Amino acid sequence: MTGPDDPRDNGNADDRDDLTPGSGEGADSGSYPSYPAYPSTNHPEDREDFGRAGAGYDADGYGAGYGAGYDQAHDQNYDQAYGYDAVGYGPGHDEAPALRTADGRVSITESIAWGFRATFAGWQVWVLGTLAVLAVVALLGGLGFWADVNYVGSGGSVLGTATNMITNFGMLFLMPLVYNLALGHISRGRVDWGMLRQNLNYLPTLGMVVLVSVITAVAVAVIVVPGVLVAFASVDPAAAARGDLPAGAMIGLAVTMLLALLVALIVGPLTMLWNWTVADRRAPFGAAIGVGFRAALRNFFPLLGLNILLGLITLVLVVITFGLALLVVLPASYNAQAHAYRQAVGGVVPARG
Repeated sequence: MTGPDDPRDNGNADDRDDLTPGSGEGADSGSYPSYPAYPSTNHPEDREDFGRAGAGYDADGYGAGYGAGYDQAHDQNYDQAYGYDAVGYGPGHDEAPALRTADGRVSITESIAWGFRATFAGWQVWVLGTLAVLAVVALLGGLGFWADVNYVGSGGSVLGTATNMITNFGMLFLMPLVYNLALGHISRGRVDWGMLRQNLNYLPTLGMVVLVSVITAVAVAVIVVPGVLVAFASVDPAAAARGDLPAGAMIGLAVTMLLALLVALIVGPLTMLWNWTVADRRAPFGAAIGVGFRAALRNFFPLLGLNILLGLITLVLVVITFGLALLVVLPASYNAQAHAYRQAVGGVVPARG
């Protein structure tokens, strides 16, 4: 077949291939040229029930061949490819931090290093926030002490009791916010006051904090109460009131305190991940206990070492700085625990290097 610009075209239409009906090689009279038919294909979109749940389709109306997790995997891949994710990165947002998926093993040094690095990087929130909290605690403690001094012999001070309760419960209600900030700092690579309520799972986290506190208190009480009763069983109450305790009672009391400390050290790692699991929305309240407990069992000794080392660092720095180090050590401890939690459950943590 030639075209108008083909050198073989002499302007005579009769010399060109005629594709009119009844002409052309292999064509039957009165029909267009016949070509081999395309093989039949099974296109789901050609079916009448395309997009509807039914045979061969899942509940969302998509092909069963893609698998039940197709939508979720697709959305995750799309978000990662274009920089959109749960923490709000992408065009017009801050650059996403370099993250990696942990392998389920806790590194004590990495967690502590991240804890202090994050605290110094976000000092406007962590250090100043800790300063504000400690100032309120000191003020309430001062009021309680003043009330106790001025109400000596009156059977106790209502004001002193109230300030102590406000302090204890206030710290309890504050913990879900601390967990949320620490986890958000890892995911976003930054921290600011606006992140206090972002992705906050407040009530379930608060409930888990209360549950862990009760479990720890009961475990310690099981050791302390019988130990104290045995140690003071043969002590004269009047002598005990004067502080005149026999050597046997003192030894028994010391042994009881050591056993209570040992129990607290054992219970601590086994329950410390429960709060973080709920705060991170990795599992609902009931399932978070199992998730956190299994991750803690796999990493019991690293978590135990982390708690002991953080305690020693806190003690030494607080003594050396006359208490000023609390402004850094307290938030650094929570940031280190958040990092250790993410490592233990195989979550995302800052990339190495």
